[in-house]
Amino acid sequence: MPLVSASDVATPTWSALVADAYTRLEAVSPLVRIAAGDGEREREPRDTGGDTGAAGAGDWVRGSRIAAEPERVEHLVDVEAERIRTTYGQPPRRDVAATWALQRYLFTACLTLSGPWYLQRRVPWLPLDRIRYAWQNRAFAVRPLGLTCLPGDRAAELPGVRVLSGEEALRAELRASVARQTGPVLDAFRPLVRRRPRALWGMVTDQLAGGIWHMGRHLGEEAAAARAADTLLPGNTAPYRGGAGFRPSPDPDGGYTRTRTGCCLYYTIRPDSLCATCPRSC
Repeated sequence: MPLVSASDVATPTWSALVADAYTRLEAVSPLVRIAAGDGEREREPRDTGGDTGAAGAGDWVRGSRIAAEPERVEHLVDVEAERIRTTYGQPPRRDVAATWALQRYLFTACLTLSGPWYLQRRVPWLPLDRIRYAWQNRAFAVRPLGLTCLPGDRAAELPGVRVLSGEEALRAELRASVARQTGPVLDAFRPLVRRRPRALWGMVTDQLAGGIWHMGRHLGEEAAAARAADTLLPGNTAPYRGGAGFRPSPDPDGGYTRTRTGCCLYYTIRPDSLCATCPRSC
């Protein structure tokens, strides 16, 4: 039996429209795992608090608990340190494990908001306490409270929807929503990551731009995604540090590249290797 999407329903709910965006993301990228509830009832997995030792795919913790309880962050970093040791054959520095754990979280956390924005020009209302995270496979379960859209969107007349004046207003809404959702998590990770706020917001800039780029490449529209990220993050939008800064890649295969605002510290694990977007490369 063929799947029926919200686009096939005459009067879909706003939650079905948002869920459609997440379904499309999961279909095109093996790295993206986002499941959405209906905004009214709790359908996502139970919050286990992350207390079960070595994390498995079924260990879920609420985003607000990550922000408020230091032991949750310590556990996330412990799990990431073990993953790095198993994958690369050596234990990482504590700040490296913390940086990687935070980046893995931020990548999908940003996509919970930027995915519907890029695919549908809609931004969900998604407070931190409406998010649950399973760190073993970077999965998110979310329960948006509503959404914001543009004039002329068929969602505009639905209950629980706020309509903005135009594209720039919607971009500002996305930037503000990402900042509200990620800011408390940055504060929680800061003692272990050992970076100042400017560097932490640079990580959010990188993951927000990188997620949009990731979507574009998997959808076969890299140039459009690069333009969208550049317009969203032109470089003067505090608290974000720097801009997306995409440019044509010198690679013979073409495409786009950018220079990250901060280093992911991969060189501490593989000293002879640099990421293609590393700011340490000339």
